[in-house]
Amino acid sequence: MGEFGFPLGWVPALPLIGAAILGVMRGLFRRDLSHRWTALVPFVAVLASLGFLLAAFFELLMSAPGGAIVVRAGTWMGAGIAPNATMIDFAFRLDPLSSVIGLLVAAGGLFAVVHAVATLPADQREDRGPQRFLGFTCLALAAMLLLVLADDLFLFWAAWCVLGLATWWLLGFWYADEAQTHAVSVAFVIGRVGDAALLAAWVLILRAVPEADGSFSDFADLQSTPAGLQAVMFQGFGFLGMKSWTGSEVVASLLLVALISKAGLLPFSRWMIHSSQAPVAALILVQTLLSVGATIYLGSRMSFIFLDAPWVASCAGWLGALSALFGALIACRQTDIFRLLSWSTVSQVGLAVVALAALDQAAAVFQLMAHALHKGLLFMAMGVVVAAVGGQTDLRRMGNLGSRLWRTRIDTWAAALSICGLIPMTMGFFSMEQILFAVAPSQHLASPSGLVWVVVVAIGLTSFSVMRLIYLTLYGETRIPETIRWAEIEDPGPVLLWLMALLAVGVFAGTLIATPQIWADLLFVEIRDANSLRHFLGLNPLALTPRTQWTLVAWATSSAWLGSAAGIGLYLYRPNWLSDGLAWGDRLWFSGAGQSLQKKWRPDRISRGSGVEGPEKEPEGRREDAFEGWILRYGEKAIRSVIDRGTRPLQSGRAAQYFATALLACCAILLGLLWLNRT
Repeated sequence: MGEFGFPLGWVPALPLIGAAILGVMRGLFRRDLSHRWTALVPFVAVLASLGFLLAAFFELLMSAPGGAIVVRAGTWMGAGIAPNATMIDFAFRLDPLSSVIGLLVAAGGLFAVVHAVATLPADQREDRGPQRFLGFTCLALAAMLLLVLADDLFLFWAAWCVLGLATWWLLGFWYADEAQTHAVSVAFVIGRVGDAALLAAWVLILRAVPEADGSFSDFADLQSTPAGLQAVMFQGFGFLGMKSWTGSEVVASLLLVALISKAGLLPFSRWMIHSSQAPVAALILVQTLLSVGATIYLGSRMSFIFLDAPWVASCAGWLGALSALFGALIACRQTDIFRLLSWSTVSQVGLAVVALAALDQAAAVFQLMAHALHKGLLFMAMGVVVAAVGGQTDLRRMGNLGSRLWRTRIDTWAAALSICGLIPMTMGFFSMEQILFAVAPSQHLASPSGLVWVVVVAIGLTSFSVMRLIYLTLYGETRIPETIRWAEIEDPGPVLLWLMALLAVGVFAGTLIATPQIWADLLFVEIRDANSLRHFLGLNPLALTPRTQWTLVAWATSSAWLGSAAGIGLYLYRPNWLSDGLAWGDRLWFSGAGQSLQKKWRPDRISRGSGVEGPEKEPEGRREDAFEGWILRYGEKAIRSVIDRGTRPLQSGRAAQYFATALLACCAILLGLLWLNRT
C-alpha cells in the first residue's frame, strides 16, 4: 500500500494515550479518577485500537495473497554517507503474521482490562489503586502492539524494552510486599540480559548489510541479510576449543538468549516463578499475552536466521523441550496454586519454542493462541477459587469447592480439556498435534525423534498436573479454613462469568482456524486447505504421510489420557498417596543406606508438602521443594552478583556517576556507528 495508507500508528497510539491520561492524572496532578472514568478510559482506548486493527485486517484480506500494509512516517535514524549509508525508517507493517498476533493481543488486552476492572480490590491504598494498574496495562499493550507492527529493527527493540519495563511494573504492582519486590527485581535483571542480547543481534545484522549488497529499510529486506551474515566470521572462540562461528550462528545465539529470557524458559525461569504472587490480572497479561506473545513473534519473524544456524536451532528445540518436561514435572509437585500455573506456563511456552526451532510458524502461533485462551480461562477460574477462600493459595486448604462454584467448575473443565489435549474439538488438542507434526520430519534439528518423545512425555505430565489441580480445588473433602463460611462461597458476578464463558467458547470454536487436514478428511468431504492459519501465513503443507500423522496423534492422545487417568485415579481412590510415599522415603532415608547422605542433604531443610494432607505446621510464605530448588537455585548467586556489583552501584543517586554512565553509553554508540560504516 502507499506510504501514507491506513493509519496503523493509531493502533499502538490509542492505548498509549489511555496510559498517559491515567498516569498524568495520578502521577502529575495526584488526582484519582472516579471508578467509572478509571474503567472507561482504558476500555475505550483498547477497544478503539482493536477497531482500527480489525479495519486494517479486513483491508489486508482484500489485498493480494502475501501482501502487506506498510505505512512510513519518515526516516528517524541513519549512519554513514551515501552510497554506503544505512537508513532506518519509522514505519509500521501489517502482514499476515503481525495481523494474527496483533488481533490476539488487542482482543486479549480488552478481556484483561475488563477482568482487572471487575476483580481489582476496592482498597485505595497507594500500592493497590486500580488506576495505576490500568495505566500500566495500557502501556504494556501499547508496547506490545508497537512491537508487533514495527517495521524496523530499532523501533522493535525500543518497544521490546518498554514492554519489559511495563511487565516489571505489572508484576511488582504490590510494591509494599517486600518479597514480591525482590522477586520482580530478578525479573528486571533477567529482562535486561535479553534486551542486551537483542540489541547486539540487531547491530550484527546492520553490520552484515553491506556484505548483503542491498538496501535496508524494513523487515522484508532482512531476507537478504543471511548471505552477508554467512560472510562474517568470528574467530574469538578458539580458547573454548570451538571452531569459528559465522555471523548467522552468532546472531541466532543472541536471539535465542533474548527469546528464552523473555519467555522465562530454563535457565531463566526463576523470574516467572517467583513473581507468581502478583495480581491475577497481571499474571493473565504477562503469562498469556505479553511475554509469550513477544517470544513467539520474534522467533517467527526471524526464523530465517535459524535456518542458517542448525545447531542453534537444535539448542532452541532441546531447551524448549526440556523446559516443557521439567515445567510439567515440577507442576505435579506444587502446592501453591499460582506457582503450579506458572510452571505450567513454562511448559506450554517450551512447546511453542520447540515448534519455532522446527521452523513451523503456524504451529507456534496456534500454540500461542491456544495458550492465551485456555490458560487465560484457567487463571480466571482459579482466581475465583482463591477469592472464594479468602486469598488462600495452598491447594491443601481447599477442596469440594466445585459444589458451590458450579459455573466456575464448568469453565475450569473447558480449560482443562484443552490444556491436556483430551478431545479433538479443543484448540489444545490440535496445537499439540501440530507441534509433533512440525518436529517429526525436521531435517535440521538434532535427534527429532528424541524431541518427539520428550514432548509426548511432557503432554502426559501436564495432564496429570491439571487433573491434580482440579481434584484438590473442586472435588474431594472440604479442607477450607474455619474462618471461611461455606454458605458465603458463590460464583462471581455476571461480568466475570461472561468473560469466562466467551473464553470457553473460544477454546472450542478456535479449532476451526487450524484444523489439521487429516481431521478434515476424516470428518468432512472435499475440504482443501483446512488449516486456514497455515494457508494465511503462506507456509507450505506438511511433509508427513497421513499414516505418520495418525501415529503421532495416537501417541499424544494416549499420553494425555494416561496422565489424566493417573491424576484422577490416584487422587480419587488414594488421595494421600504422595504423603504415604514421602513417609516411606523418610523411613528409607533414615535407614542404614541413607546415613551416609544425611550430612550433605539434611531432610529437615526439604519442604515435604504434598498431596492433600500437609504437615501439621503449615510452611509460611512460598517455599520451594527440593526438586524445584535444585532447578532454580543454580543461577541465584550469579543474578545476585549482577545486582550487587552491577546495578546497585549505578543507583547511588550521585549525579556525577549518572553523567559518567551516560557519557560512556554515548561513546559506545558512537564507536558502534563508526564500526558499522568502516570501509
